[in-house]
Amino acid sequence: MENRPQRPVDFQVRRLYLCRSPPYGYLKDPHDKEKWIVDEDAAKVVWRIYDLCIDGKGASQIARILWNDKVPTLAAHIRNMGVNTHHKEPADPYRWSDSSVESILTRMEYLGVMVNFKHYKKSYKKKRSYRNKPEKWVIFEDAHPAIIGKAQRERVQELCKNKKRLTKSGKARLFSGLIHCADCKGKLHFRTCKSFSDSQDNYVCSQYKSAMRFCTAHFIR
Repeated sequence: MENRPQRPVDFQVRRLYLCRSPPYGYLKDPHDKEKWIVDEDAAKVVWRIYDLCIDGKGASQIARILWNDKVPTLAAHIRNMGVNTHHKEPADPYRWSDSSVESILTRMEYLGVMVNFKHYKKSYKKKRSYRNKPEKWVIFEDAHPAIIGKAQRERVQELCKNKKRLTKSGKARLFSGLIHCADCKGKLHFRTCKSFSDSQDNYVCSQYKSAMRFCTAHFIR
């Protein structure tokens, strides 16, 4: 029997999204559930959030602006579109949280890339997942249409890294961005005054400190 050379086998890596649902600003393609398409209405809000950040607004300020302008939150927006979602119906459909704004400002997916393996589980028997180190992420370029430009995102990331500032009294916020309210999950904001002694410096819930007053003060020295 004549020995014929074996033809090389062509392997094609198929790019699949591992997350259950697209981030705010995208929808699953109704004709192909494995593709994402731009949600035009939500994309406009994403653009606005990035523009507000570049203009110097922080996450809590942006959340307040969206609330004042009656912009539906992610959960409310999806429900308004009639899409099945695991999100619970919000008590206030316009109540944006700091964490929701920060998530939009940090997600790489808005550049048009697919990011897989951002989380992992230590055992298949446990439901809890842990965040993977960025170097272990698997990233695919040009996986879907981009909403945000690279230069715009880099500018926002630079601003977010340098957002810790001194208070008007010149004191540093030791736990800035590290502690959150146990009830509403909002950030605890540092509050001080030149006339206060160090023992009177305190943290209050950002959702109470804002004009929306969604939570109680939780005054902590």
